[in-house]
Amino acid sequence: MSTNLKYLLFGFMMLVQIGVPGYLITSRESILHEGERMLFRAKPVDPYDAFRGRYLWLGFEEDKIPAKQDERWEFGQIAFVILEKDATGFEKAVSLSRKRPVGNRYVKVQTTSGVYEGSVRIEYPFRQYFLSEKKAPKAESLYREHSSQEKREAYVAVRVKDGLAVLENLFIAGKPISEYF
Repeated sequence: MSTNLKYLLFGFMMLVQIGVPGYLITSRESILHEGERMLFRAKPVDPYDAFRGRYLWLGFEEDKIPAKQDERWEFGQIAFVILEKDATGFEKAVSLSRKRPVGNRYVKVQTTSGVYEGSVRIEYPFRQYFLSEKKAPKAESLYREHSSQEKREAYVAVRVKDGLAVLENLFIAGKPISEYF
């Protein structure tokens, strides 16, 4: 193999190693800057997992989508949840589709059940909120306290663009969680 070809291959490999992470970063930042801001009500979920590190595991009220009993949905299917803003400004899941809808009011999700009692359970791609080791215990406590069925004061702001969603912030009682630290 000639020296020029070796340098060319080496240069190509360097571009790939820089280009792939660069693409992933810029696509996420593009969603955060250009995506439509949507709000989702959070619900309590047991956040402890010794294997995954320090983060809050977020649950959402809009995780059951109406479905007809004769529809065939299976665990782990990729789907698109069509969203609609309710009177309070939060997102409401209207329906589930196998095909990418037109417009920007949908999020790519994964099903976690088949049709059961007239609905399909889904899992949103923005269910983890990462924190430092010091902040996580207090944040978990605040989240549990304010996401109960009685209070319903925990919610997230998510940016959505072309069905892809990026978690922007977690709010507790109307304030970003960072204000509690």
